[in-house]
Amino acid sequence: MICGRVIHDQGGAPPQGSVWSGEHIYWVFSSAAQCIATCIAFLLSGYAIVITMMEAARQKDDSLAEIHAALRAECHTRLRLLALVNAVAITMNLACVFLNRWGLEWIGLLVMATVVIDLVVVFWCLMFVLTIVDPKKYEKVAGRFLRKHQAARQTGEVATAAEFFNEFRLLERCVSDLLRVTRHYDPSSGGASGAMLSFREMIDLLMLSELVSSADGRELLEINKYRNLVFHGHVEEAERGMIDRVMIARRRIEQTLTRYQDVSNA
Repeated sequence: MICGRVIHDQGGAPPQGSVWSGEHIYWVFSSAAQCIATCIAFLLSGYAIVITMMEAARQKDDSLAEIHAALRAECHTRLRLLALVNAVAITMNLACVFLNRWGLEWIGLLVMATVVIDLVVVFWCLMFVLTIVDPKKYEKVAGRFLRKHQAARQTGEVATAAEFFNEFRLLERCVSDLLRVTRHYDPSSGGASGAMLSFREMIDLLMLSELVSSADGRELLEINKYRNLVFHGHVEEAERGMIDRVMIARRRIEQTLTRYQDVSNA
C-alpha cells in the first residue's frame, strides 16, 4: 500500500481505486508470483508421481525399461523449457511489483504482457501434469519415440509377430544356456539375487563377463528393443530383416556356447 501512496503523491499514476493504481498492481503481481511458484511445486509433484508409476510398471515388466527411458528423456526436455518459461514469468511479476511505484508510461504494456505469460504458464503446467499422469498417454508417446528410432529403419518383407517370437525364444534360450554353461547364471536357481533375470539383464551379464563382443552386445540390445516394440503392439508386423538378424545373433551365441561346452567336456 506504500507503493500506491507513493505513486499517487508523485502524480505519475491514476488515483487510488483505479484499475492501474499502484496498490492493485502491487497486490496482483506479488500474488501472481506466488501462484507461479505454486504451479512449479505442483508440476514437480506430478512428475514425481509419474516417475514412481513408471518405476513400478518397469519392475513388473522389464520390457518397458527402454520405453520408460525414452519417455523420461522427453519429459526432461519439456521440464527444462517449462522451467525457463516459469523463471521469465516470475521475473516479470516481480518487475511489475518493483516498477509500479514510479508510474512509468509503459507500465500498462508490461502488465498486459505479464498477465498473458502468467496464464500461459498456468495452463502449460496443468496440461503437462495431466498429460504425463495418463498411463496410456505416456506409453503411446514412448512407443512413437522408439518406433521412429528403431522400427523406421527396417524396410523390406514383413512377417507375423509369431514368427519373430519363435526365433526370439530360441535366441533367449541360447543366451541362457551360455550363461549357465559358463556358471554366470543358473535359471533354475533364479540367479544370484533370487529372481529370474530378464533378457536385457542377461545381455548385460554377457557383456560384463566378456562372453560376447561389444558389437554383438549392441546387436542383442537392438533386437531386445525391437522385441519390446512388437510385444507391446507398437509394431504390428515384424520385419523379415529383423528375424534374419535374430537368427544370425543366435548362430553366434551357439558358436560361443559350443566352444565353452567343448572346453568343459575336455
